[in-house]
Amino acid sequence: MTVTNKPSIPIKSQRETIKVHLQLGGSLSTLYARKHYGIMHVAARVMELRNMGYNIATHRRYETDVTGTVHRVAYYVLHRGEVNGAKK
Repeated sequence: MTVTNKPSIPIKSQRETIKVHLQLGGSLSTLYARKHYGIMHVAARVMELRNMGYNIATHRRYETDVTGTVHRVAYYVLHRGEVNGAKK
């Protein structure tokens, strides 16, 4: 097991990363965000975006991680448009 001293990504940057990904890509799964962006608590960041007015739906599906283990994960979809004052 390799341990690094890489600092965690600031919460504001995590939210922005998720927002941009959803705006460009349409959906984002928990496993994808952890693997590709290093965001460990995706649900919290999505909740914060919702509190800021973004209309993000949660769906569930099964995905396989890098070890071959199947997990039931959340994937998030941003509904287009302005909601509660948040710009798309």
